[in-house]
Amino acid sequence: GTASFQLIGTATGTQLPAASGFPLKLTNEDTCTTTANPPAPVAACTNKFDDLEQDGFVTINGGPNDTVRVPYLMYPRAASNVAVQRVGPAVTTGNTGVANTAVDVFNLVAGVDAQDQPALVPGSNVLPVDLRAVGVRYVPNAVTTPPAGATSDVLQFAVSTWSVMDTPRSATVTVEIDTNGDGAADFFVRNLNTTENRNAVFIAPAATGTNGNAFFRADTTLGSKRMIMSVFPAFMGITQNSRIGIRVRSSNGSISATNLALDTLPDSAAFQYIKLNQLVYVPDVRSYTLPSNGSRTFGTRALAGNLATSPGDKGLMMVLAENPIDSDIAIVVPGGR
Repeated sequence: GTASFQLIGTATGTQLPAASGFPLKLTNEDTCTTTANPPAPVAACTNKFDDLEQDGFVTINGGPNDTVRVPYLMYPRAASNVAVQRVGPAVTTGNTGVANTAVDVFNLVAGVDAQDQPALVPGSNVLPVDLRAVGVRYVPNAVTTPPAGATSDVLQFAVSTWSVMDTPRSATVTVEIDTNGDGAADFFVRNLNTTENRNAVFIAPAATGTNGNAFFRADTTLGSKRMIMSVFPAFMGITQNSRIGIRVRSSNGSISATNLALDTLPDSAAFQYIKLNQLVYVPDVRSYTLPSNGSRTFGTRALAGNLATSPGDKGLMMVLAENPIDSDIAIVVPGGR
């Protein structure tokens, strides 16, 4: 016969230790591994996790000569629990969790893509990167001291996947950008591993495919389903007044003749065009911090006249950084057009 049971471990969020410098989640920016390839652990960082990590064995005593021991590992952390609600043109966010969280608002590109990629097949050497949603935003004056050739403005893409990205090194996202409206890619924005064993965001002209310098790391939590990719738009000749086409592909490394794309958003592979200063859905805010047990409401404007210039703008995509993995983004269509 067979039988089953549940074993539930509970951690009280308000009682979790708050060690100095302890990362709530391990991110791409954390230095818990050396920059060598292959990487090695850095004890000064990994030791920080000892305060919260709990492990042991569950012992099932079935009688003489029938004892089973199953190992377990629990790594609790304080988390936010943000729920998003739309009421007419207003969007309300309420946080009932024990952690504060950053809320970042992007314009949703092309709508939500279906969960349509094959699951992990052991031994295939292919890790699924099933695209769910992509958002874009233009942030003026985001950097105090930009590098030579760039302005202080930053262009950001938020990417969400249906399955967990264990590490951005195995989940490459290529944002193809059409800057002149001819229906062909002029630039690639993609996250790739650097020689220092960190994942960064590169710009490559489509004509050559050669990566330029990377100035931003991929903003992601290891083992999550979302990533923010930042670039200096000036290197692509893009300003806040530009109208750009966006198409996104996923892969396990750079896309090539032998390493094909796994998924495309949208499925039609058509560019989705957005005029960066003339969006259809205009949120009143772009970023804010939502404290534990706090709430905030912001307004939106639905501009019907902008459909002609920004047909790819399908609403809002909100990144909730400290929410649990399955709720770390929210898709909002804030009112009719």
